[in-house]
Amino acid sequence: MCNKKEKIATEETVDANIDVNTAAVLASVSTGVGFSQLEESLSVLNVPCMSYITYAVNHSKISEKICETAWKCMEGGKEEARLARECGEIDEDGYPLITVIGDGAWCKRSN
Repeated sequence: MCNKKEKIATEETVDANIDVNTAAVLASVSTGVGFSQLEESLSVLNVPCMSYITYAVNHSKISEKICETAWKCMEGGKEEARLARECGEIDEDGYPLITVIGDGAWCKRSN
């Protein structure tokens, strides 16, 4: 009734305005499909698809960002390993006993 809209975020947000082609390639990578599956899905929706070359260029850029992010996430693992060693939580070979879960951005459950 007051025409007021409010957006509440549960985590820190960043300006993620990306073009539609980059977003489509990111969706493909995140769901574990490639160019052919994206092209087929868009054709069912009667939406023109980018060329394979455009897909490949965007895929390369996205892959670099995913790799950078993965390495940043590994810093937390190094800290966990250090803490485990300090607490004596290591196996007979001196490896820290910590749980690490990673799924490489594929759309499937990690256990």
